[in-house]
Amino acid sequence: MRKAEEEKKKGGSTGIFVVLLVITFGFFGGILWLQEDVDAAQEALEQSKTDYERMESWARSITKIRADQKKIGGRLGVKPPDDPNEIPPYIAGRAKNAGVPPVRQDPMKPRVVGKGWTEHAFRITVSGTKENLIKRASIVNWLATVERERPYLKVRDLTIDYDGEGIRKAFVVISYLSREK
Repeated sequence: MRKAEEEKKKGGSTGIFVVLLVITFGFFGGILWLQEDVDAAQEALEQSKTDYERMESWARSITKIRADQKKIGGRLGVKPPDDPNEIPPYIAGRAKNAGVPPVRQDPMKPRVVGKGWTEHAFRITVSGTKENLIKRASIVNWLATVERERPYLKVRDLTIDYDGEGIRKAFVVISYLSREK
């Protein structure tokens, strides 16, 4: 009888050992399974931080643009000049600031575009050389600056002679509308 009790106890401790072993493996399996979720959450957090920094820089640039607009009178406060001859020196100055080579400007004949409205346009030619091509970024910065600082000026036409590495020649028509008096 004593032997049967000992075998019973032995079997019981083996059963407990098996149960503990299953629980241990289950615990470690759960940890490994959750580790994948933790890694995915960490990647999402890093991506969110990157996106937040990018959005923060965008917000700063938008704030700067709005402050610049406020300085020059805002979108509604900037009015076209009475004399269209005031525009070419401004355009040439902005081109020089943007690193665009000297420009040739030909004023176009004002034309009536609607009842009480006249369009004043300027045909601008920018030329580079084979050795000194114009960079695309400088043209973009120049035109963006002109439109941002003087919202009434709009690029009506842009034709580019592109030479693989840069711009050899660009033809731009910038115009604005004014009310007839």
